[in-house]
Amino acid sequence: MSKKQVVIVCGYGCHMHPAYESYLNRVARFVNENLVDLVVASGGYSQRKTAPNRSEAGVIKSFLQDKISTPIIEENDALTTNENLKNVVRLLRNKIRLETHSLVIFCDAIRALKVKTIAERIFWEYDIQVETYDMSPRGATKRQILASFEDVLASYFPVINSIRRKIRERRAQTI
Repeated sequence: MSKKQVVIVCGYGCHMHPAYESYLNRVARFVNENLVDLVVASGGYSQRKTAPNRSEAGVIKSFLQDKISTPIIEENDALTTNENLKNVVRLLRNKIRLETHSLVIFCDAIRALKVKTIAERIFWEYDIQVETYDMSPRGATKRQILASFEDVLASYFPVINSIRRKIRERRAQTI
């Protein structure tokens, strides 16, 4: 018997655009075609100036709720990849049994290696699968390589994640 799946959807902003819609439509197709027990939308209030009171998780849930019948819960505090995944593990501990579920994490293709590396560290007890959709603009590769390196280090050294969160919090006030 195959395991039921929990789908984790990493957020990328609080404003919908065509690439984001395509990404979330890919998530909806996957959920509707597979044995998915729960969807976790993850992402915080990353654009407080232009989207006050809207979290990335809220945007994801609003988009998906009419397209899937699977329950969706929100993790809306995360501002970094580490926080996305660490906060989700806290939510899941009381909701699912390890032996009966596997995790499918959706992320932007350019972030897949980073997400997989961090997820294997955080979700070491689970079977993990990473699904991607390419929605990054051209020229983002160099920036993502540096961010990936920082995020992986932050999974080992919490002080780095604290610094990255403070930077993201300040940035969220301006966008």
